[in-house]
Amino acid sequence: MNSKSATSVIHFDAFPKYPTQNKLSARQVIKKDMRQFGYPARILFPKPPTHLTGLTLDEVLVKAEKQAELARDTVGRKLRKDGLILLRGYVTYPTPIKKLTQTDPNFRPWVKLTHSFLRKQFNKQFVSSFAALDEDFYTIRFYVLPTLDDQNHLDITSIHPALRARQLVSNISKAKKEEAYNVAMRQFQENYYQEVSRKIGCHRPEVE
Repeated sequence: MNSKSATSVIHFDAFPKYPTQNKLSARQVIKKDMRQFGYPARILFPKPPTHLTGLTLDEVLVKAEKQAELARDTVGRKLRKDGLILLRGYVTYPTPIKKLTQTDPNFRPWVKLTHSFLRKQFNKQFVSSFAALDEDFYTIRFYVLPTLDDQNHLDITSIHPALRARQLVSNISKAKKEEAYNVAMRQFQENYYQEVSRKIGCHRPEVE
């Protein structure tokens, strides 16, 4: 791996129980990750993912949807159809999968450090990870679920740092809220760089 050009990319997003105009549903994204027929993943030769840790993807989906059914807002109403119930992200290893070998000295440390980072960031709400082996780069997909509180409130901001940062902005300006969101996402990526990427010789990724 060329440390001067290699970058390990991390990203995540949150998904609702039901699909919206701009987002897949939690079910759709999980079935897509499973490479299940009927949920196209734009992969030429799709392969089922390899389980790394935690729940199976079916178990993640069942738990996410069950929590969504139980969830209530502050006045007792059911969760909105566009209410976010799952955080799913991915991390890519910088060496193309066709060139990745078992002798790569950084690969296993990267996997271990990445999981340690996810556990530190999300604690027990980090519930599962799988490896996608049919993409250009070895990709770890990870899944995080918010926890229902004693009143059955389901708060996605408890696990999504950028949404939490945007919510905390008292200014009603949309631009200010988006700025807070972007700053939090960049900080998450910087944390990953410091705790994982830098330790295996990757350079800092460019972010907008």
